[in-house]
Amino acid sequence: YDWCPPIQDQYLLSDLVAHPQNYYVSMHTTDDPGGAIRSQLSAESTAAPTVAAAIGADLDVQATTLAPGELFSVFGTSLVNVGTGLNGWAGQTLPTSLNGTSVSVSLRRAALLFVAPGQINAQLPLDTPLGPQTLVVTSPNGNSQSFPMQVAAAAPAIFFSPLAAVLKNADYSLVSTTNPAKPGDVLLVYGTGLGQTSPALTTGGILASGVVANTAAVTATMGGKSATVIYSIASPSFPGLYQVAVTVPAGLTGSVPLVLQEGGAGSNSVNVALK
Repeated sequence: YDWCPPIQDQYLLSDLVAHPQNYYVSMHTTDDPGGAIRSQLSAESTAAPTVAAAIGADLDVQATTLAPGELFSVFGTSLVNVGTGLNGWAGQTLPTSLNGTSVSVSLRRAALLFVAPGQINAQLPLDTPLGPQTLVVTSPNGNSQSFPMQVAAAAPAIFFSPLAAVLKNADYSLVSTTNPAKPGDVLLVYGTGLGQTSPALTTGGILASGVVANTAAVTATMGGKSATVIYSIASPSFPGLYQVAVTVPAGLTGSVPLVLQEGGAGSNSVNVALK
């Protein structure tokens, strides 16, 4: 047996994952030095991408209005030839192209976290204008149709699947029916769509260590009662993610709905277990 050396040409590697149908794996033997077996890495793919939906990354199907800097998901077909995520990535700014695919919103490139033929996870550019905008996915096979979307200054969205992303501040444990919170506890609520901060964020950029980036004023209700918001900030080390610290009001028990509001926009409602 023998082996071939690793490919170190960056252009070649980029082209391979963008156009795998142009590359083959061959096995050579002593009896067949010209090649005993040859296999194409991928079937021919010429279909241009199509976009069916663009919603907040909490995957609330009603979350069709997005805010600058928000994490969102694009659903469609033929969005990329070879899917990939960012496992092992150690950069300081998210890429705007993965395996030959990019996403533009009104000519501004989104930061990408994950690409697959049927789904892309990305961060909306922070300089996206407010109001009606258009989204286009560009793959190695061409451009999608222009997909209409709406952008607002704030579009709060709490992550909720499979459980609401609500943690106890005391020990960072996930609140659940087997680990309920209680009145007076400080909860950390994780979501997206809270817009630009002070100091300002950059698209795809990771906050420097020790920097606290505050959002505009956020309010919260739990079980219909006003809940004190201690702070609302961009979450460190993860572009597009925000965390809001909320104190559980007195007099609540059982499963109660939690909602965040910012600038007149309300989030989805998630249920929080209390004892």
